[in-house]
Amino acid sequence: MHNTPPIIKARYAPVYWEPMPSVSERFVSIVVVQPVSAVAETPPTARVVLSMDRLRVMFGRSAKHVYGIMNETADLLTHLLEIGTPIEKLEIPFTGFALGDVRMARGRTIEQMLDGAVRSISSLGAADALYQPTSLSIRRQSQATASFLQRVRREFSDGDQARRERFRRTLRTRESGVAITVDYSFKAWLVQIASLPHTKQQDTLLKREAESKLFQLQAVQEEFEGNAHSVLLINASALDHPANSEAQDLAQDAFEHLSKCASFAGARMMQARSAREGAHVLEAMH
Repeated sequence: MHNTPPIIKARYAPVYWEPMPSVSERFVSIVVVQPVSAVAETPPTARVVLSMDRLRVMFGRSAKHVYGIMNETADLLTHLLEIGTPIEKLEIPFTGFALGDVRMARGRTIEQMLDGAVRSISSLGAADALYQPTSLSIRRQSQATASFLQRVRREFSDGDQARRERFRRTLRTRESGVAITVDYSFKAWLVQIASLPHTKQQDTLLKREAESKLFQLQAVQEEFEGNAHSVLLINASALDHPANSEAQDLAQDAFEHLSKCASFAGARMMQARSAREGAHVLEAMH
């Protein structure tokens, strides 16, 4: 029998966008989320909730420009939240955007919480849009992986600055000069972290993220002339707390797919179902 995961709580608010002030019609364009429960251990974020498909229907050829403005706004709000700005104090420099009332969201996973938040504030916004990579999420990984990495780093470092510096290290290849960020690097160990999906909406994005990281491991490993130990560490918590049998099958299929990909890339795949397990995996790398 699976243990029931704790309830995650977060404060959130919609960001309304009024494209034509003279018409007085506005849409929920972004949701800002600030976790408040200790069990969440995930960074605050701002996500665009209007998909490109919906924007194309609404604005035609201007959709790409509109989407770019929304992503810039979401990136800025995420930065303000990360430096400790309360939701009520957020300021938006672009005209046409307005912050709505702050509310409370609850869920047993980050995805479930965000889904509930979006559905409660917008009929046009869709939770699937949250899992599309904005410019910020491309730089900083998926929400699921970023949250897990943060928890593992906290568990592993425990205030030790030297240990903290082993995470998110940027290595530059000699021949091409390409900069590659590795989630964890120590001596000959090169570790990239990825996640299994909790929902169907996450599946494609998380697989692409893991595959991309495996390609990066291959590129960096060549620099070590085969002397590096490449590892894909999988956040396998989705196997412990599936919402139903379909979610269980989805996570298991993704696990098997990534296992094959890791084998092709010459990397060893390991799994951790909690941040503590992840820290123990890193501890064993001497």
